[in-house]
Parts: sequence; structure tokens; C-alpha cells
Amino acid sequence: MPRQPAVSVIIPAFNEGPTIAAVILAALHAGYSDVLVVDDGSTDDTAQAAHAVGAQVISQPNGGKGAAIHAGLSAATGDVIVMLDADLLGLTPQHVLTLAEPVTGGSVDATIGVMSQTANVAQAFNRLNHHWSGQRAFRRSVTSDLDVQHTRYAVDLAISDCLRRNGAQIRVVKLPGLSQRTKERKVGVRQGLHDRVKMIAQVIAYRLRHARPRKPHVPKRSVRA
Repeated sequence: MPRQPAVSVIIPAFNEGPTIAAVILAALHAGYSDVLVVDDGSTDDTAQAAHAVGAQVISQPNGGKGAAIHAGLSAATGDVIVMLDADLLGLTPQHVLTLAEPVTGGSVDATIGVMSQTANVAQAFNRLNHHWSGQRAFRRSVTSDLDVQHTRYAVDLAISDCLRRNGAQIRVVKLPGLSQRTKERKVGVRQGLHDRVKMIAQVIAYRLRHARPRKPHVPKRSVRA
């Protein structure tokens, strides 16, 4: 019987004290003991809450989601990586298994999770463009050239681009009942909208920088009789 690949769960977090413990426990109860929380310069009790429920915590100055994922990947030892956002609401062990098992079982190289609920703009956008989802799993062997350190909020797009570039077989999976704590709820409407606009701007900037160059149009020569 072939050996089951080792799994590392990476959870980037910035000021997610109210939700981080439940996200970690869902991963642990799914049977994955290697859970790494990258505390990206939080000023609340994120690190303490993560420690309290058994996660390994990597603390670093705030550098954005891309830098946090980079740190997590550098520390992770698993053959398969599961990524979860720290602000998830309603995450269950079954959600985590839905992401991980198609990859650990060898059916596909990667999965991307989409939420069935559309309670806010970000979740609705994730359904339209699943490559922006932060819930995913992938084999490390198909991301050997991945560089996300300076991608900030565009990190999820960068991972999807890397997977497609390397010919990975990707499956989109539904995660019913899952939602996220909105930025407006975390920091207030004004700051939340500001953060959301900044996030979208970073994603657009990434897309513009990595747009595939269009082939120049070469007019057909007319053939004279």
C-alpha cells in the first residue's frame, strides 16, 4: 500500500484573534497535525490563540499575505500543502478533507475551494474567479518554481498561475456553509472599504504585470494572380 503523503496546513493571519482558533481546530480534527500559523505582525491575540489550540506559530513583521505564505512554505515539511484563510466562519473538518483528499489520494495535483454562500462582495467575486480563493491544496512538486514573497494580496492568483504554468491538474471543489468575516466587520466600514479597494488594486496590478504579451498582428499578404 503506497504511503500517504504528509500534509502541512498553512494559515496566514493578521489580527484574526476572534476566528483563528476555530480554523485551526477544524484542520486538527481533520487529522492534520502539522498546522502552521504565520502571524503577520498582528497587534491582537492571534498568536496566543493559535498557540493555545496547538498550532505552530511563526511570527514576523507585517509584510502582507504573500510574505506570510512564503514564510509558511519555507517552514512546511509536508508533501501536500493545504492553505486556509484565518477569517473563515463555519469551517468544518469535512471542508478541510474536501480540499485535501483529492490531492493526497492522487486524483489531482491541486484543488481550489469555492464558497457556496455569497454574503459579501469578496465571496461573490471568489465564485466568479475561483483562482482568487485562499482555500486550496496542492502537491509541492508542482510548485517548485513558486515565488510569492512580494505578491501581497495577489498571492492566490500567483499560486494558480504557477499551477497552470506547470501543467497541474486542478479540481474546483464546493465548500457549502462556509463564509468569511468581512473586512468591514473587522475594522469598520470606512477602513474595510479602503482595505478592500487596496486589495483589488494589488490584484489588478499583478495581473497587468503578468499579462501575457499579445502576438503582433501580421497582415496577410495579398497574392496577385
